[in-house]
Amino acid sequence: MINKYHSKHYILWFSCIILACLFVSCQKQNQDNSQVVYRLKWLLNSGAAGSLFAHANGYFNAQGLNVSIRAGGVERNAITEIEMGRAQFGVATGDQIIRALEKGSPICVLAQLFQKSPMCWMYYKNRNNIQSLNDLKGKTIGITFGNEDETIMRSILKKAGIHVNEVKFYSVRYDYTPFYTGKVDLWPVYRNSNGIVIQEKLASANEKIAFFSPHDNGIHFVGNSIITSQKIVAQKPDLICKFRNAILKGWTAALDSKNLVQSVEIIHSFDEATDPKLIEKQVISSRTLMKASDNLPLGTINTSDWKQTERFLLDQKILATPVISTGKNIFFKGICNE
Repeated sequence: MINKYHSKHYILWFSCIILACLFVSCQKQNQDNSQVVYRLKWLLNSGAAGSLFAHANGYFNAQGLNVSIRAGGVERNAITEIEMGRAQFGVATGDQIIRALEKGSPICVLAQLFQKSPMCWMYYKNRNNIQSLNDLKGKTIGITFGNEDETIMRSILKKAGIHVNEVKFYSVRYDYTPFYTGKVDLWPVYRNSNGIVIQEKLASANEKIAFFSPHDNGIHFVGNSIITSQKIVAQKPDLICKFRNAILKGWTAALDSKNLVQSVEIIHSFDEATDPKLIEKQVISSRTLMKASDNLPLGTINTSDWKQTERFLLDQKILATPVISTGKNIFFKGICNE
């Protein structure tokens, strides 16, 4: 009887150990593969339409992912978050990524969200007539010193053969008064976000503005792109494909005209301060910038645009050495089956 008792006791004890190990293993696997932090470049608004749509419609969950979408900002930089292991995925602009790569950052580009950069300059139609690059000569141009718009504008002037002394740079702040009063001729905005808000505001006062697009004038500067770490690409290819498939599916659906009403509702639930009618126009504008061609899959990485962006940074001594042509694993080249 004692032997039988002890045998049953040992079997039960051994079974408990196995179950505990399996539980811990499953928990660790779930933590490693399912818990994902996605750090945005900015706020949870129309600029995050694709990720918010994917989250609301269960695209991440369908891939077995529990994704936390977190707002970005100056103090919440996606590249830094990924480097420190606090985020697995994030959003950054092409120039941010290239500069980080030069410094040795182990990041990898999964997808290029914008085929046309939303960065542009607005101007009053009745005060200025900007038909060519040469028309910028003699203008007062707003720029954010140290930001991407400064790099872009200096590249524009170089292409046009306009010396910086032939224009006047005005340091931009969050106050648009210098533009409204005519002190500044051209003011930098994002065509699909604050540009629309200001355009509608001035339209209500019977003022018409137009937008000067660097992209339409041959300056192809890479905008927002989705990034991760090269370590995750190498060690967790399944996680990469699951996330990439889900978020690109979210962006595709969010930009689809038949889902416009739902997209606006989802975005407005996070961005209550913005009128739904403005959000609708922002989504439509984003569609034209992200889906430049029906034949080009959303998220396509345009290497020629990356090389041009790098050349602008090299020309202006922002970058000391090239990184795009180094042959390193800068761009994700895997094949993700849906």
